Amino acid sequence: MTSRNRILACALCAAGHMWAPAGDAEHAAAGTMQWNLEISEQGLWAPMNHAAGTLYFGSDDGGFYALDVATRQIEWRFATGDIVRSGSALLESDGIAFASDDGFLYALERDSGAERWRFDLEYADFSRRLPAGDAPYLYDYLHSSPVLDDGTLYIGSASGNLHAIDAGTGKETWRFAAGESIRSTPLIAEGFVYFGSWNGRVYALDATTGEQVWSYNTGGIIQSSPAIGDGKIFISSRSTHVYALDALTGEVQWKHRNTDGSWVESSAVFDDGMIYVGSSDSQRLWAYHADTGDVAWGYDTRGWSWAKPVVTDSTVYIGSIGAPAHGTTLPGFYVVDRRTGEERWRFVPGTGEGWIDGGVHSPPVITGGTIYVAGLDGAVYTFGDGTTVTAVEQGKQETGKTPGQSALQQAVPNPFNPYTVISYQLAEARQVELSVYDITGRRIASLANGYHQA
Repeated sequence: MTSRNRILACALCAAGHMWAPAGDAEHAAAGTMQWNLEISEQGLWAPMNHAAGTLYFGSDDGGFYALDVATRQIEWRFATGDIVRSGSALLESDGIAFASDDGFLYALERDSGAERWRFDLEYADFSRRLPAGDAPYLYDYLHSSPVLDDGTLYIGSASGNLHAIDAGTGKETWRFAAGESIRSTPLIAEGFVYFGSWNGRVYALDATTGEQVWSYNTGGIIQSSPAIGDGKIFISSRSTHVYALDALTGEVQWKHRNTDGSWVESSAVFDDGMIYVGSSDSQRLWAYHADTGDVAWGYDTRGWSWAKPVVTDSTVYIGSIGAPAHGTTLPGFYVVDRRTGEERWRFVPGTGEGWIDGGVHSPPVITGGTIYVAGLDGAVYTFGDGTTVTAVEQGKQETGKTPGQSALQQAVPNPFNPYTVISYQLAEARQVELSVYDITGRRIASLANGYHQA
């Protein structure tokens, strides 16, 4: 199946939002707003996911949404019993899994939102303490997101358990008790599961059995999720440090402390020998050398950068949120040069009232020449990223039979035309990452990054 997406632009005026055609994706310059859509009067904190032209995300209104980005229509909304701040995992046979503060992990059909199964994470009676101006200053605002690996979903819980769940049946395979909340999203690599806990420890477990391999005590609550690279686990903590730990033993390779004593809530991203991570009170996006922990540069995000950055070959994207009582000045969405830390462009959504008064927490989704941003004002915003290629999925051959081998087809017409169509086939359902590079080897677009059917 092949298709070409059209891009629409949104012109803002005093009367509201006015829609106008803007041509094909190749005309969407980097940072140009294409359209925006109000989803809810409640904030969109949860990480978004994208598959086959649909955005999937949760909301503080208790709903989990499927948004068709071509028509800008809500395909379906699944109602849960509480706020949804979990991200989602794409499952086999067009399923999707996410968790809600009502205490359940849900698996749904992606095309209809129909429920496949639900799993009790055993914390329905748990009451989180959201950011507020009075003690206790727990700032419990995250939820662990499910991660799929080899047919198993891994997710942390406010009950203090790390669960391994069969993605097909929703039955638990094993659990590990850390003793305190696990808001960290687990990382699965080389047969290990890595995650952090509110008890301040980083854990490495055997992914098959759930048995502990090692743990390391950071001395501060861990909200962040780990990254891996060059044999090291990178993770941050409210101890004010960013850590590099040996992935096999947990031994400290280096640690870097924010000189102003700022919490480090953001999850680090490792790419090409560098670490990129946001901070809290210092209101910075930092770039570290992954081998030494030395700072390469810092960028002022004008707000608390609790979100996970997204890194491409030349650019780093990160959101920041507003807390006026703590001196935040311009929370929003920031795009900076990866090598220098210089700003390329920014977007600042509207602010409201409350201790957290606005900004962007969810990492952006970048696909098919478009950047999708979720705001704490309850709206989804889209921007051009300056690329010229539209992605097309080829799920099955015309005969309806699964192809004998995976293959990437020739771009048609060739990429020197205003647009090009790229098709691929899969011999079996699997994780797919498809990127576009220019002639210098610079990655300019990510077209697919997720679980796809054959």
